[in-house]
Amino acid sequence: MIVVSNTSPLTNLAAIGRFHLLRDLYGHLNIPQAVWDDMR
Repeated sequence: MIVVSNTSPLTNLAAIGRFHLLRDLYGHLNIPQAVWDDMR
């Protein structure tokens, strides 16, 4: 399954300490560098 997301859900999950849920649900995460940079 491929899921495409913008930065907001990723940063919100990270803010509440639940970013790991994405890996739990989808296994593999591929975050483009531009999105990763935006999350910092």
